[in-house]
Amino acid sequence: MAEKMKQYMREQMECWESILRQPLSPGAGWNPDWKETKHLVLFGSGSSYYAGRIAAEFLKTCCGMRTTVLTPSELYGEARFWNPEETLTAALSQSGKSVTTLDAMHFLKEQGFAVLAMTADPASPIACQADSHLEIACGEETVGPKTKGMTATVLTLYQLGLSGLLGTRAQADAIREQLMRGAENGRINLERAEAFFEENREFFTGADSLMILGDESAFASCQEGALKILETLYIPAQALELEEYTHGVQNTIRPGQHHILAASSEESSIRMERLNRYQQQKGCENLLLTPAKTQGAGILNLAHTGQAYTVFMELLPVFHVFSALGSEALGINCDLPKFDDFYGVMDTKL
Repeated sequence: MAEKMKQYMREQMECWESILRQPLSPGAGWNPDWKETKHLVLFGSGSSYYAGRIAAEFLKTCCGMRTTVLTPSELYGEARFWNPEETLTAALSQSGKSVTTLDAMHFLKEQGFAVLAMTADPASPIACQADSHLEIACGEETVGPKTKGMTATVLTLYQLGLSGLLGTRAQADAIREQLMRGAENGRINLERAEAFFEENREFFTGADSLMILGDESAFASCQEGALKILETLYIPAQALELEEYTHGVQNTIRPGQHHILAASSEESSIRMERLNRYQQQKGCENLLLTPAKTQGAGILNLAHTGQAYTVFMELLPVFHVFSALGSEALGINCDLPKFDDFYGVMDTKL
């Protein structure tokens, strides 16, 4: 019942490799004048927003680019603090049909800002009405819960940073080599997650809510993971950064509470393992995702490069598996919308 979603999630590693083999060049979606950009603003909704969140850390730390990520509704109050001559804005929308993103784009253009559209459809309304367009090369993805389109958006933003904004050719090539390793790790982790799901099927079928806890580098990916769970298992799911959780939210610990703990490094795994043991002693149902070699029931060991910027490639395929197989186990067909008329009633898609 999740055949399309499973197909798309398995295709994404080839999408990643294809994107990485084709560095951007002048005329391929970016303007050489944007090298003078001092501020990059990314805006979008849902998975596009979380793609921006993940990419922003890379653009800031590896490309030296001041980057802000907002939802379309947040943008209106913030734009008055930006200088149009120093700011490039980018509308993120895989379909290119998001009404709120299109409205925000029109507002920015009226205020004198350059707007780059990033969509998977060059003929979409957002692509056609922007100043420039950069294609998200992910191919068709017709289901609601986005997998390859979301991760391809992240990598396309990475390529924008590497090819158009900052860094030497040698630095960019070294990073792309690590990203290629991340793509292979994504394949490995997806296969491991499929076997792991079967071993822990009752965790997902028995959960009435789910809390996902990630360390600093894994947090944005965990937010996207929570969105996938919401979209496919139809249960409340929330993602929290580990430090946020330890300042009061730990009071939610109770017998039967379901957690997924995600560590992005062997160093952070030590604290996650400690928390995992503590929660389980209090009667919680837990899964631990870790790059460490820790063994035990409910522990999935992840292949990883050790680089923060590849974490999304190594972690999100796991959440995609949990979402697709979890929906099937619950008798939900996540390939089809639950409510056919929702977007029309709410006027959120063109």
